[in-house]
Amino acid sequence: MSCWSGSAAQVRKDQSRPSRPTAGWEKAAEPKELAVIDGATHIDLYDRDAHVTAAVDRLTAFFTAHLTR
Repeated sequence: MSCWSGSAAQVRKDQSRPSRPTAGWEKAAEPKELAVIDGATHIDLYDRDAHVTAAVDRLTAFFTAHLTR
């Protein structure tokens, strides 16, 4: 896996769902969303601006949609 933000988002290097989802993903309540950052590895999400920006944009959209009153 790569990166979770709470139970909401999962960021993976490839574009396929994991063949065996993690226990955390399975137990997470809805809403949840799989976010794929094309070409990124877990470590890229720390310091590669293009990948960090893409991940933050996805998380911001998800949290805005689901946490805003």
